[in-house]
This record gives sequence, structure tokens and C-alpha cells, in this order.
Amino acid sequence: NDYARTIKPTTVSPSRKKALDDNLTKEEQKEYQSMLGKLLWLSSQTRPDLSYDTMEHSTLGKNPKVKDLLSINKVCKKVCEGHKQIVFRAMDLQKDHLQILFYSDASLGNLPDRKSSGRGYFVFVTNGKVVVPISWSSNKVKRVVHSVFGAETLGCVDGAAAAINVRQQLSEMLYNNPRSEIIPIVGLVDSKQLSDSIVST
Repeated sequence: NDYARTIKPTTVSPSRKKALDDNLTKEEQKEYQSMLGKLLWLSSQTRPDLSYDTMEHSTLGKNPKVKDLLSINKVCKKVCEGHKQIVFRAMDLQKDHLQILFYSDASLGNLPDRKSSGRGYFVFVTNGKVVVPISWSSNKVKRVVHSVFGAETLGCVDGAAAAINVRQQLSEMLYNNPRSEIIPIVGLVDSKQLSDSIVST
């Protein structure tokens, strides 16, 4: 919370607000990059709700516009809206029946350049009663895809890789064997086409 309170929107004059497509001045760029860096760190540590916003801004390249500065100001304001926290509930790793869940999602051409696609995933550990968030990410799909199915597939691959990494770490701690597959992994997607394709193979 103390760190989050240091992230504040920068002041933009009324005249600049009217010049939405103008490039930022050097001073404005400095402010923009400073805010983005802080938001990226915060979103990766304790604020998954900011992950998409920060990822979108990180793909803008070297020439952000005034409209982008106004947009990131809104993200900064979101940081302080209400009390945000992640609750890690107690879980007996030795005795409980553990399961790793991951959820992935993606969109086609939804990033600012209208060509790149974004994807996100969330990884949880559960014993059937308690669900604990472990890992999350929003990022650009690494390849140019031409269908929602393609974007969803690559997003699912990234989510599955993150879940496997979590299982390896847990397995090394619990069974002294990172390659153990005792802990099952369950993947969740909202794409019927992808789900049907996985089941059919």
C-alpha cells in the first residue's frame, strides 16, 4: 500500500488535453515512463487487475501520444480506488489433495497497433476448499495470429507452461522431485473451439 500511494497521475494542462494526437514532450515522456515502470512492477507483484492496462501501454513503443498520457493517468487513479489486496489463505501442503488450476484467455488484434494480440493467464493452487493465486501475466502474443483460435491457443500454451512451472516448484518442495506429476493440472478456457480441439486429441 505504501508503494502504491507513491503512484500518482501527472498534471496535464487543458490545452494539452485537446491535442490528443501530439507526441509527448521530453518531460512528459519522462513522467510517462516513470509511471509505467511503477505500474508494471505493482501489477506483477500484487495487482493483477492492472496487468492488462500496463501491458497495453508497454506495447506503445517509443512515441506515446498525449492521449496515452491521459490513459495512463486513469490507470494511476485506479491504483488508489478502494482497498485492493490478495488474500493467501492457509493450506496444508503436506496433507491436502492439491490441484493446480490455470485460466487463460486471449483476443485477436486488440492491442494499440490493431495487429498484435493480447493474452493473459492466472494460475491458482487449490485443495478443493481454498483457492490461492500464485502467478499471473498479461502480455502480447509472441506471434502474429490471424484468428481468435490461434490467439487462444498460444495463450493457453503460455498458461499451461506457467502452471507446469508452479507444479515443478511444488513437487520439488513436497516430493524432492521437480518432475513428479502427482499434482494434477486443470486448464480452463472460454473458447469452445480450443476446448473441443484439445479433447479430440
